[in-house]
Amino acid sequence: MSLSKFRIADISPVVLRSDSGIHRHPPRQKDKQENDYIERFDAHTLFYDVFEDHDGVVFSGPPMRNLRNVLRVARIELYGRSVVQPDAFKDGWKTQRSKIKLPPQEVYYSESKTFSIDVGRIQSRGIIRRNESELFKGKKVLITLSKDNDLQWIKDWATYYSVEHGIDSVLFYDNNSSQYSVTQILETLKSVSGIKQGIVVPWNFKYGPGAGPKKEWDSNYCQYGVLEHARRRFLRESSMVINVDIDELVVSEDASSLFDELNESENGALRFSGAWVETVGQSDREAKLPRFVDFKYRDSRKQKSLEKWALIPKRIPEKFQWQVHGLGGGFNVPISGKFIHRHYLGINSNWKYDRTKTTAYDEEHHFLDEKLIAALSRSFPEDIGT
Repeated sequence: MSLSKFRIADISPVVLRSDSGIHRHPPRQKDKQENDYIERFDAHTLFYDVFEDHDGVVFSGPPMRNLRNVLRVARIELYGRSVVQPDAFKDGWKTQRSKIKLPPQEVYYSESKTFSIDVGRIQSRGIIRRNESELFKGKKVLITLSKDNDLQWIKDWATYYSVEHGIDSVLFYDNNSSQYSVTQILETLKSVSGIKQGIVVPWNFKYGPGAGPKKEWDSNYCQYGVLEHARRRFLRESSMVINVDIDELVVSEDASSLFDELNESENGALRFSGAWVETVGQSDREAKLPRFVDFKYRDSRKQKSLEKWALIPKRIPEKFQWQVHGLGGGFNVPISGKFIHRHYLGINSNWKYDRTKTTAYDEEHHFLDEKLIAALSRSFPEDIGT
């Protein structure tokens, strides 16, 4: 069956009813929770998706925590037959890494592509989704999780990575956007000349709480779930994956090729530190939408932004988890001095805090980012300086 190169993905979530009396217990004690912690915590998503792998079925979701005991006694059917593998359900860091192994011929040739889970008050039926790694085989893929970022920003972001880093495909997870539809995101990606294929995944799950008064990042499952899901369902065969947010542009400091650097790296992965781009010179945001080309100044006093990464999937052993700012399990990912991502204060909807106010120019501390300006000139030759 041929798959469309631009489309909206179907997923098969399993969500516990709020009145079932069964839910995920939070990892954080009450005295360490912010006021809206329980409201933002994902207590009821059992699985984000259920899909095929070459030797079994993957159950992708938040960490099970106490729900593992429920699944161990569940009656599970895959492809129309009962399966008993209670130890198949395992947690990773802020995600789960669950997989029931089956003979490859059963995965590929079974007529019934369904699953069922039955344990007391939990009863769920759904479709086992197809693994789509073949679609991105050999492709250079840009991946992100996004909510309500302006469609023009999304277009500029994809354009930049296509021009500067040879990206030809985008895997876009939309987290409950209310300003537009997933179809509009897909049409935006289609409009970028260098992007040859793209999938938009409706990821309508809770993002998760913040760090709380004790600065503990232990409950924000959503983005970690995205990376685990993307790796297993879509990106195993990709030639390169870049993990960045919409407000982050990776800039080469010496005209090096990121793809070449990755291929020549010791272990197939690189991290790049971040530099904040200030809102100096910003016009009225209400009158004119700000774009990447409108911001060119950095502040010598600012600390670095957190690292992001690029990698070659086949070179990363399965046991090492893809995480937001690196790889887990002690996998050594060096920070490259040849690439720094520019983190834009002004390209943001202020979803976390108000960071887009215009900053007055300070001659002592603000300086033009010449490497960024050169990269923007290549990507947006008609817009730079306007």
